Amino acid sequence: TGFQAIALEDQEGNVYFSFRGSDGDFSRGMQHDWVDANLKEFFLGDEGIQQQQAVEFFDRNKSETGQNAVFGHSLGGNLTSHVFAQREGEISQAFCYNANPISQRYLDTPEKQQAFQSERFTFAITEKDPVSGFKGHESYENRTVYIQNKKEDAVL
Repeated sequence: TGFQAIALEDQEGNVYFSFRGSDGDFSRGMQHDWVDANLKEFFLGDEGIQQQQAVEFFDRNKSETGQNAVFGHSLGGNLTSHVFAQREGEISQAFCYNANPISQRYLDTPEKQQAFQSERFTFAITEKDPVSGFKGHESYENRTVYIQNKKEDAVL
């Protein structure tokens, strides 16, 4: 399916989840990332296979005694948002970077809407990122951090 994630546990029992973004190589899974995950979520508002797998991965690996934190870039940020929407009561921190927004249908309760407005959720966008330019970030606009590219920081 193209789904990839890692869960790391520290000595205090806290678990940190990182979800991988879209693969840029069509032969290795780019079609799964874009057709079955990104586009299905964005255009149809449907849960894709990778979104389901992200929630299942979280459920299998979450801490029962410590805190859980989720992170992701691009598609990984979408998966992070999706897991946060589904399990927000079990997650202490979520950080998304240049992520495809989740469908608004997952923000179907006042509690979920408040969670995406809380200090526990951060959505960072780099200037001129095409994926983050998709509509759908309105629900967490006040939790969005805009990062300006600096020419001297660019890697050539």
